[in-house]
Amino acid sequence: MNYNRICTFALFVLTLGIGSVEAEPESPNIQGAQINNPYPESAPVHASYAKFIIRMRSDPTAQAFAATTTRANAFRKGTNLSLSGLKRLDDTSLENRMRIVSKILDNASDSECEAILQGPSSRPGPSAMDSGLIKLNQADADLWFTMAAEAALAEIRQDSVPSLKQEDVNEALSRIEASLPPEKAPKFAFAQQNPQAVSPSEACWAMRTLYREGSSLPEPYRAALARATVTH
Repeated sequence: MNYNRICTFALFVLTLGIGSVEAEPESPNIQGAQINNPYPESAPVHASYAKFIIRMRSDPTAQAFAATTTRANAFRKGTNLSLSGLKRLDDTSLENRMRIVSKILDNASDSECEAILQGPSSRPGPSAMDSGLIKLNQADADLWFTMAAEAALAEIRQDSVPSLKQEDVNEALSRIEASLPPEKAPKFAFAQQNPQAVSPSEACWAMRTLYREGSSLPEPYRAALARATVTH
């Protein structure tokens, strides 16, 4: 199997970012009273999101970045920074991300999973990804938004990107395929090699399999696969 194939296949989940941060308004209040929190107060992610906003508003690196544009524009750019900065995080962070994404996909209905893989919708209201984040426990919700902040700040600073061994990624994929029942292994391989040719339900199955089985791999293959699923 080829490293480029997993990178192509992983594009399906590059939209698994930090949620509806675009809703955050311009406000001089740093302590969170004016935070436009898109998550219900009953969900653990509500507090995690608030802590993320407070941290990004008060961090000197983020403040210097925001000073170059309007707060609203800086916040929109921050979403992209969180995604593009994931590649700069350490292995442990990316392994946690892979595990949490696996949990989100496994807990999603088939229609929610398909909506997640299709990316953000132009329709107003909570997205399928938001629905997944709402289901997280407090520890995972905190980890998710901590990673979002760390990734954004790392991208602003242009931190170095850890290396990735293609042979470790290939071996990770081979091990996942070998762990599957004989009748499902070719289906998994085909989805990686031809991501545009499979149905939404098949793509969801393959992606759930990738993240679930990948989270159980031994090192260094777990770390390699976790790093291969973010943009480089």
